[in-house]
Amino acid sequence: MSIDDPLRLLLRHPEVAALYDYWSTRRDKEAIPLRDAFFRPELERWGRNVVLIRAKQNANMSYGFYGANFKEAFGLDMTGASLDALPKEQAATLKAEYRAVIQSRKPAWRHYTAWFSEQLQTWERLTLPTANQHGDIGLLLVAAYRLDGLPSDED
Repeated sequence: MSIDDPLRLLLRHPEVAALYDYWSTRRDKEAIPLRDAFFRPELERWGRNVVLIRAKQNANMSYGFYGANFKEAFGLDMTGASLDALPKEQAATLKAEYRAVIQSRKPAWRHYTAWFSEQLQTWERLTLPTANQHGDIGLLLVAAYRLDGLPSDED
């Protein structure tokens, strides 16, 4: 971990931090790692809590992969589905976040708290861009992990 990486210092969930570290080591001399630098067996560690977003700046965005924990939590598999299949407000929020990552060519991170299945839950979410051989971003790696149950800053 680099102490001059302010985003890395914010990450609380150990698996989110580990995925960010993995992504960072794949950057080489590039600001964004090539998607070819990611190998499926290495990503299995995070697979249950990851979605892959096929994204282009002015095109429809869709799920290329939808992790098992999301399938279980929401009772459906969104693999192959457009973000437009989500409720309108949720789709707009996610599209704006993903477009910001594509435009800035930098990761996005946030915590959010919401009701899921009658339970208030807090999650940490990280969106990481990957580039093709031409440097265009077309695939986003998105991980989300619950923060509930982790030691708090006050502990």
